[in-house]
Amino acid sequence: MLIILAVLAVVGVLGLLLRRGLLVSRVRGGSMLPTYQDGDKLLAVRRGLFRRLRAGDVVVCRLPAGFAIPGGGDNPLLVKRVGAVAGDPRPGGDGATDPLPAGTIYVVGDSPGHSLDSNTFGPLPEKLVVGVVVRRMSGVQPSQSR
Repeated sequence: MLIILAVLAVVGVLGLLLRRGLLVSRVRGGSMLPTYQDGDKLLAVRRGLFRRLRAGDVVVCRLPAGFAIPGGGDNPLLVKRVGAVAGDPRPGGDGATDPLPAGTIYVVGDSPGHSLDSNTFGPLPEKLVVGVVVRRMSGVQPSQSR
């Protein structure tokens, strides 16, 4: 009986750690096409449990203060790709070549021109990153092109 209670306690603790360490997020809109489709569910590792961010990572982040998504609620989450990290040259077509400030990243959608991202609101403070996407859980799989 003691062994069963010990196993249940370990399973409970592991479940709690996983719940606090993982995040499920849903893609809304087409800004991440063709990588992710509207409605895809993504599994992300929460902030604090992932390694340093790198260009190319897909992140779940909060929208900076002063910006809103129509119908997005009080605190909408965005799914975006990290285009550059602190110290990298600022990407984008605005001609700026100065490096990104410490503690910031530049996030972009995969579908150019169809995204609320750093091209609109500028460098994003890293503290607004909630998690790093590790896999698609469900939704439409991208078609393979020839």
